[in-house]
Amino acid sequence: MVTYFVACFYYYLSKNWNTDEDRADGNTFLQKFGFDGEDYYYYLLSICYYVSTTINIIGYGELTPKSDIEKVFIIFLMFTG
Repeated sequence: MVTYFVACFYYYLSKNWNTDEDRADGNTFLQKFGFDGEDYYYYLLSICYYVSTTINIIGYGELTPKSDIEKVFIIFLMFTG
């Protein structure tokens, strides 16, 4: 349940809190990994996977934060996880 809510917040953060420059350059998590045009359930599952690997300190590395605000959030998430 925690993973779901954190994943929803991360999606919101990546979609709305990135700078216009990051969005224009395609430098967001959603744009880099093609989650901005996919089916909602597909990217929700993928982001839940990403958040759970980060919280559990596994971090496989195939999905990584791209913009500065996303990196700050993931650093916070790693410390709280």
